[in-house]
Amino acid sequence: MASIQSRMCRGHKYWYIVESRRVNGKPRPIVIECLGTTQNLIEKLQGPSSNESFKPFSHGAVAALLNLAKNLDVVSIINKYTSSKRVNWAKKPIRNGLTTGITLLLAAIGRVCSPTSKRGWYNDWAKSTSCDYLLRISSSKLDSQHFWDLMDCIPEEAIEKIELEILQKVLQIYPIDGGTLLYDTTNFYTFINTTNERCEIAKRGKNKQKRNDLRQVGLALAVTEEHYIPLLHRSYEGNMNDSKVFGSIIASIKHRMDQLKMDTTQHTIVFDRGCNSKENLKKINDLNLHYVGALTPSHHKELIEEAEKKMVPITVGNDILEVYRDKRVIWGEERSVLVFISQKLKDGQLRGVLQSLEKKERRIKDIQKALLSPEAKKERKSKLMI
Repeated sequence: MASIQSRMCRGHKYWYIVESRRVNGKPRPIVIECLGTTQNLIEKLQGPSSNESFKPFSHGAVAALLNLAKNLDVVSIINKYTSSKRVNWAKKPIRNGLTTGITLLLAAIGRVCSPTSKRGWYNDWAKSTSCDYLLRISSSKLDSQHFWDLMDCIPEEAIEKIELEILQKVLQIYPIDGGTLLYDTTNFYTFINTTNERCEIAKRGKNKQKRNDLRQVGLALAVTEEHYIPLLHRSYEGNMNDSKVFGSIIASIKHRMDQLKMDTTQHTIVFDRGCNSKENLKKINDLNLHYVGALTPSHHKELIEEAEKKMVPITVGNDILEVYRDKRVIWGEERSVLVFISQKLKDGQLRGVLQSLEKKERRIKDIQKALLSPEAKKERKSKLMI
């Protein structure tokens, strides 16, 4: 229960709303709000004045996500697997009055609402939200070190267990149609120093943000088509190619579906052509998984030429697509092949071609102007006389 208490600060009396809470098993007074000096408190009790200002706070998204996390019991599931590696810390550490579970939840909510660094979590986002009011905390103390210290209390082998338990809770409360699973990979560049040998996962590779000069970390993700609920993720070394990663994770995706009691005969996994290889398709067949992949057009020119003559229109949702369907032997096995023209991709490619032509035309005009200028003529004439 909250109470109003006074405290002396630099010779002045200030009034606070204080609530008693247990921290590490002992009752501690936690400041909820500073009411200011006695005069400030009297003015507030007498009613709002014309000079009183109000500060807006972002509330809706934070409140909704905290309520969702409460329904899924996210904090308790994370705390169940928390284990400190430090000798002078409790096995289930609490820092600034917060457990590992609530700390990671706050970091995740911040990422959803306004992605920032751990260092800027409070100043760039949390202080402009109702987070402190809803949780009765003082989030100004949550610096980057707070997050790093408590993240270090999650054993690597516990991450998969936490992910599974939360997913089981999700599917129990919110039934989701997982008929189609989407799989893809991406990578994120880091600023981890080249001489840092402790981090084994950050490697140099082909970076999608064009930062090939930096070490990167890869992320593979399998999500449901409906609402994009992640079923499995895998962090991997930044120099691994997509095909190798897919080959190493496809069995884990099947295992995760079995753990979630999903009927694999009623599901289809969709992936792009970067995952293609004879070995990977054999693994999918051995696992009895349905799949939809992609082919590289330049590797199947005869098929493309034939398809261009036999396209037929079909309706997909509100769109009409020109498609060609056939069966072809690809990599030693007969497979169904569907050829279609993506208008969006076509328009994008045409824009790129037109932009390149415009640049070339401007460059040619600049050269023509330079050649026709009096200075250029004099220079060419002087060279001829010499």
